[in-house]
Amino acid sequence: SWGLEHRLASIRVITPPISKPGATRFEVRVPGADSNPYLVLATIISLGLRGIERKLEISHPPLAKGNKA
Repeated sequence: SWGLEHRLASIRVITPPISKPGATRFEVRVPGADSNPYLVLATIISLGLRGIERKLEISHPPLAKGNKA
């Protein structure tokens, strides 16, 4: 699942006004503390590029803003 500024989402997108203008970012909460961060980042980039190459549509975020499920 993913969501905009939702703390319970697996992938959280943080945008202004929560962050500074120009500081949009995302957090991935799925990997465990024992995973290799380089492999995790390589996988995220690889899958992102795959979605771009295949022109996949991004669904609307299933989780709304906030902290509740």
